[in-house]
Amino acid sequence: MDRRAARRVLAPLLALLALGCGEGVQSGPTQGCDPRDDRGCPRGEHCRLTATGDTLCLAPVTRIQAQTCDAAACPPGSSCLTFLGRTACRRVCDPAGDDCADGLCAVEIEGSGWGACVTACTLRDGCGAADETCGPVQGISAPVCVPAGATPAGAACAPGDCVVGTACLDREGQRTCVAVCDPAAPRCPAGSFCAGPVSGVRDLNYCAE
Repeated sequence: MDRRAARRVLAPLLALLALGCGEGVQSGPTQGCDPRDDRGCPRGEHCRLTATGDTLCLAPVTRIQAQTCDAAACPPGSSCLTFLGRTACRRVCDPAGDDCADGLCAVEIEGSGWGACVTACTLRDGCGAADETCGPVQGISAPVCVPAGATPAGAACAPGDCVVGTACLDREGQRTCVAVCDPAAPRCPAGSFCAGPVSGVRDLNYCAE
């Protein structure tokens, strides 16, 4: 699959936004480098995506800033990206090659031909990070690790708001945090049952009253 075809395939998927956050010293080429492995940049510099989808070379700098993410401090092969409202370093990947070592190249970085890795998960095993939960993302057919928030089940939400074990689902035109369950080992709060599946996502049901 060529890059143009990959863009068409990923068009309906939830996009990520490459931010120009953080600080760095731009001293290499402003385009033509590879954000997965820094090829095309001088030794010691890293290739990073910009908000316009271009690439540039940054020399890391040490600087304390009150920012969510410092693009120059991201590990090689990663860039500063916002996913479901949370900005962090996330690994860049090739949608045509699906070259994520421990996940899926399943979301497109807005304005570019590159993708970003997300981690596949199960409700049984959960996610490795305490601030993530296993849930659905529009356009991805399997549960993946998504940001978890502080909004409890039953409350109105946006994606990324809900506590671990729940997901922000559309219920009669209102997005609400709903407990999710594994159809192979259904567990739901008292008074509810494991129904579903969540639309378009395999191995992920929701708890209905």
